[in-house]
Amino acid sequence: MSKKITERDEALRKMEAEAQAAGDALLTPEDFAELLKTTTRVIRSWRPRGIGPSYHRLGHKTIRYRESDVRRFIHENRIECSGEIGDTTRRRISLD
Repeated sequence: MSKKITERDEALRKMEAEAQAAGDALLTPEDFAELLKTTTRVIRSWRPRGIGPSYHRLGHKTIRYRESDVRRFIHENRIECSGEIGDTTRRRISLD
């Protein structure tokens, strides 16, 4: 096993341990896509465009999202509809 792979694996283990200690799971792009009921292709297309939650890149291919960042992203992108018939106006709301 190369030194580079070993360092990446060690960094991932450390990140997972820190997240676990904080009660915050690390999600793979597959986990994130499943949560949003979309595909990993959509999630992958967001990253270079700056869309989506913060993420960690370890090496060339390993991506992880903190669960708290994913939940914050979902919360911050909530749009409320007025509920009135014919009203197509939508507005972002903050629950803070």
